[in-house]
This record gives sequence, structure tokens and C-alpha cells, in this order.
Amino acid sequence: MSVGILLITHEGLGEALLSTLGDILGQTPQQIATYSVINDADHPHSLQNIQTLAASLEYGEGLLILTDLCGATPHNRVMEAKLPEKSRLVSGVNLPMLIKAITYRHLELDALTQKVVAGGKDCITIGACRKDTATT
Repeated sequence: MSVGILLITHEGLGEALLSTLGDILGQTPQQIATYSVINDADHPHSLQNIQTLAASLEYGEGLLILTDLCGATPHNRVMEAKLPEKSRLVSGVNLPMLIKAITYRHLELDALTQKVVAGGKDCITIGACRKDTATT
């Protein structure tokens, strides 16, 4: 098994990222899920859904949770949820981060987390994209 990945985002963003990832890879990877948080949605219900999804994705190798915006509702709900002990949370998800997460999910959870954060930062550029910032 490998590290599970859970995207918790504002409505539709996680699904769009996962759909795009599937287009790039030619298939949707296993052991990955999304959950959209609607700001005015039932708070206890969304917490329960996050906890259920998190438990379903963690098979002993850990769980990487990616949110779109630190301090926003999706991130705050994750912070409140009872998650598997071996979980890491990273905010500011972008497509390069998700590609890194899938590509390197065989790594140990802490190493994967660092790889994902570095990959996301490295692909934020001004002007032309340099070859040394490629995500794969």
C-alpha cells in the first residue's frame, strides 16, 4: 500500500484537480478522494464525512490531507476532525503538488509531505517556466 491522499477544498476545486490529474495520467489513481466543504453546510455532518473519508484512505502508511486555503473553512474543518494518528495536513494545494503526491506516495509520509510542499513552491514562477521546475 501507499500513502492515502484526501483533498478537502471549497466546492468543486478538489474534484476539478482530481479530474485534471486523471486526464494527465490517463486514469484516476487509487486511494485518493475529495470532499467539498460548503461554507454554510451542516458543520457536524461535514466533520463526520471528513473523518469517514480519512479513515477509509489510511491503510497504515499514512494520510496526506491537502486543503486549498489555510484558515478557510475546509482547513478549519480538518483541524477540528478526529483523524488517523499518522496524518499530515498541507494547505495551498495546486496541481503540481497533487502530481508530486501521486508520483512519490510510496515515500514515508514525512518525506512525501516535504516533497509535495517543495514541488508546489517550485512550480510557482514569474514569466517563463524553467525546465528545472518540471513536476515529474
